[in-house]
Amino acid sequence: MIRSEKLSIAGELAAGIAHEIRNPITAIKGFLKLIEATESKNQKSLHIINEEIEKIAQISSEFLILSKPHVDNKKEINLFHLIESVQLLLEPQAVKKNIGIQLEYDHSDILITCDDMKMKQVLINLIKNSIEAMEKGFITVTARDLIDHVHIYVADEGPGIPKEILNTLG
Repeated sequence: MIRSEKLSIAGELAAGIAHEIRNPITAIKGFLKLIEATESKNQKSLHIINEEIEKIAQISSEFLILSKPHVDNKKEINLFHLIESVQLLLEPQAVKKNIGIQLEYDHSDILITCDDMKMKQVLINLIKNSIEAMEKGFITVTARDLIDHVHIYVADEGPGIPKEILNTLG
C-alpha cells in the first residue's frame, strides 16, 4: 500500500510538472510561428528551434506516463531524415571541436517503425558522447538496411573507453 501511494504521488507530481512546462512552451511555439512567418533568412535555424521545442513538449508529455496508462507512439519514419536532423542539430557543437559528422546509407528511403522522439534522443546521446570523447576527427553514422531489420552504427575516432572502466559497464 505504501508503494502504491508513493507511485500515486509521483504520478501527480509528474502531471503537475508536465502541465507547468507545457504553458510556457505553448507561448514560445506561438511566437516562433509568428517569427517563421515574417523571417526568411533563418528558416533552417528556426526549424531546428521548433524541433527542439517539440522535443521539450514530448519530454513533458512523457512525465504524464507516470500518471496515465502507457500510450504507444510508434509510427513509420524515414531513418535518413531522422539521422539528418540529428546531424543538423549537433553539427555546430562538433565543428567547434574540429569534428565532422559523416552519414553513410545503403539508400535514403530506409523506413522503420519506432517512436521517433525516443530514437532521435538515442542518436543524440550517442553522437554527443562521441563529440565529448574526441579532440578532433570524424564521427560516422552508418545505416544498413537488412531484409528484416536495420543496423545503425555510430563510430568515432576517440581513444575508446579505458579497460578498467569498460570492465565495470553493463
